[in-house]
Amino acid sequence: MGNKHNPKKAPKLASVQDVGHDADKDASVAVEASANGAHSPQSAWPKVLKFAGLVLVLGAILLVPLTLWRVPTRIAADLVVKRLEFTSAQDTPQVTITDQPTRFSSLTLEGFSEMRFKPARLETIVPGTRATEQIGVVPGSDVTVHGDEPGASISIVASEGAKARAGRLESFSAGAPAVVTIGTTPGTPGTFAFHVAGPMQAPAILPSGAVDLSAQQVTLTGAGALAKHERIQLRAQLAESSPQLETQSGAHGMTVIVTTAGPEQVRFLGKGGTPVDKVELVSQNSRGEIESSIAGDGILSFPDYPDKKSVVVKESDGLSVADFEGMSITTLAFDPQRGLLQVRLEGKAGKVRTRSGTALTDPRVNLLDSLRHIPYWQALYGLFVTVLSGLVMARHVEELWHRALNGRGKPA
Repeated sequence: MGNKHNPKKAPKLASVQDVGHDADKDASVAVEASANGAHSPQSAWPKVLKFAGLVLVLGAILLVPLTLWRVPTRIAADLVVKRLEFTSAQDTPQVTITDQPTRFSSLTLEGFSEMRFKPARLETIVPGTRATEQIGVVPGSDVTVHGDEPGASISIVASEGAKARAGRLESFSAGAPAVVTIGTTPGTPGTFAFHVAGPMQAPAILPSGAVDLSAQQVTLTGAGALAKHERIQLRAQLAESSPQLETQSGAHGMTVIVTTAGPEQVRFLGKGGTPVDKVELVSQNSRGEIESSIAGDGILSFPDYPDKKSVVVKESDGLSVADFEGMSITTLAFDPQRGLLQVRLEGKAGKVRTRSGTALTDPRVNLLDSLRHIPYWQALYGLFVTVLSGLVMARHVEELWHRALNGRGKPA
């Protein structure tokens, strides 16, 4: 029997195609590994930094208009002025000019329609002398001084002398809306003048005794044959049954000039003040030029923003306020010793300008400050930032987690 020969199979040689295929496979694995390396956990942080930088840039861009945009601001202005003009609010039924009597040594009326009184004795004063001539009047009858002519005026002083107290000016009011101007007289510290444009309840005047009346461009009725006079001086002792001079304003309002009889302040507008729609703080100098009426240091503060620094308004600085919302003059008083007015304004103003020299400033708060003082704003802002930051970080942590898991599941 012959033995069969089973030769061993020779090893199969790799073809060129197989080698190429394996090379391509290895290359693809290398590329995939490289790609996975590019998405390793460290590679996501640049995105976080870019996003944070974008938020900061957008915040800075938004911050600029927030700091430049001024908003209506509630102010409190304590000022010392020589003159003040205001227009009472439309919805105010009437304006109390004074709610208490004012003692005076002399008083002048301009723009009045008439003054009526009942004299117990009436005399004319001979011009340039102290001599008097009695005028026959019917006891208890009215004597009326008419002031309808242009330039008409009448002044009242005590007969005993200009330094004696002549009487008192009673409280009175004006209908709304009223334009009221109150100013001081340079060189005469104890003298002030106020003008009410429009309808007003003219004040009653109570003399302390006999008074001298000096009138110009008036017509006198109820006193014999006296009639129209360019200038006349009277001395009157009023009847005990009617001891006051009753006045009536003209069609366009009336001006009252008062020289006070003592050092006490004269308070206007009553205890609660009055709402106003407009305020002007300007005056006219001796050359006829318009200038600021601020005559002493004052303070402009911001009650809703206690951390905002108050503004010092110095003498001759300018201050203008407009576009009111709930603005009132809460204090208005005349100081006879200084010859100036003390004013306090309170309320919201849409426009505020201060001027020092040629520099103009808007002291209202900006929108950013306004938002910061909204109740709970800081808490809401902090909550918003926290939630936004949490969402951003959660998104990136989730992405990092999934990529880490995908990288860990790849075969070796």
